[in-house]
Amino acid sequence: MSGIVGLGYGSISVDNLPTYVDESTLTDKSFSFVLHLNPENSYMTMPGFDESIASLDQFTFHNVIE
Repeated sequence: MSGIVGLGYGSISVDNLPTYVDESTLTDKSFSFVLHLNPENSYMTMPGFDESIASLDQFTFHNVIE
């Protein structure tokens, strides 16, 4: 997978490559990013979010639509 870890749908995939959204067997396909000015401190969590840094009410959620 390439791009942003294949997080798009197959319908927009370059060269029709498989994507995380289409290929994952996980029931929860949510993901989150922690972004810092220093890239070494940035990371991604799949599925869900890092509960050690924030509570659920501190997030804004958006559906990914095709």
